[in-house]
Amino acid sequence: MSNRNQEESLLGKVFCVCFMLIWISIPGFGAISAYSGGAPIEFVIIPLGMAALGVIILIALLTGKVPTPGSLEGAMPSGTTTSQWTTTPSRESVVYTPPTTCPNCGAPLSVEQVEWVGPLQIMCPSCGHTVDAVKKIL
Repeated sequence: MSNRNQEESLLGKVFCVCFMLIWISIPGFGAISAYSGGAPIEFVIIPLGMAALGVIILIALLTGKVPTPGSLEGAMPSGTTTSQWTTTPSRESVVYTPPTTCPNCGAPLSVEQVEWVGPLQIMCPSCGHTVDAVKKIL
């Protein structure tokens, strides 16, 4: 990773940490002041929940947990590769394409003809059968 990328990555983390600290403090202080002002408990629970969510996100940012390529299978739009979702460089690229023929009717399938009906599923234009996309390593 180049020095510029490292600096941008560090700057991004610092920005995110500052944002999350603000996210946590505003509802946290709001809940404390609402409770001390005699507000009903419903007006205290929501800001505390927001602050708790901010703490969870902040911990995830600070620990640097990045989704692994296997955890993103089926969650990515077609045509994207798992290397686009990770911070570590990958030597192989993965794409999902329709099979060459429909297993139901035998009609030829191509990317230009089919309609994507799910993240990894296409619909045959001839018979309307739903077909799973094929994983190809480039």
